[in-house]
Amino acid sequence: MMDDYKEITKCINTQQKVIKTRNAGGKRAIPTACCYSNDGRLIAVGCDDGSIHIWKHGKIYVNTTYLNRTAHSGPITCLAFSPDGEKILSRSLDDTMKLFELKNFKQPLQTATDLPNLFPQTDCGFSPHGEFVFTGTSTKSKVGESGSLLFFNSDNFDLLYRINFDSSGCIRINWHPKINQILVGLSDGTCRLYYDLSTSLRGALQCVSRP
Repeated sequence: MMDDYKEITKCINTQQKVIKTRNAGGKRAIPTACCYSNDGRLIAVGCDDGSIHIWKHGKIYVNTTYLNRTAHSGPITCLAFSPDGEKILSRSLDDTMKLFELKNFKQPLQTATDLPNLFPQTDCGFSPHGEFVFTGTSTKSKVGESGSLLFFNSDNFDLLYRINFDSSGCIRINWHPKINQILVGLSDGTCRLYYDLSTSLRGALQCVSRP
């Protein structure tokens, strides 16, 4: 068993590929967000210079398959592929969220502005079937922090629903596709779980009816 453990540890700790991201001047661009497409064929990286680099898995990671050097004007905090793998959603410290179509990657399909963002880990993402996109906001004032969890129509970025947090910013968001529940991490260190009695499965529903 010890020999097996050593072999497994060696495999886990051995780098298979190293991807180096560069800016337009050839200098190092620091990766700040990363994600795979659902089918595992594409890997995307967002950098501190606001650029997005996408490679096809299995090829030599030198030349990008898709590249947008001016996707955002600030560091990217999160990337998420659409369920069909044809679009990518990005969130940035420039207080915007953008949706890009891969076949026309230079210009965003949709842009949401005035989304204050204080944290370099702020998430964005798609609903399980891709009809909605979501992100969190965070802002500071003299009375403290506040934020919100926002849901938009993925076709036109119309704001559909908002959950406000009066004393904390909204940072991490995970919409679980199987149990249909949304886990939210806030800047005050608390977590909140949102569910629907008619469409969610298991998870929180297994305990909400108990004393």
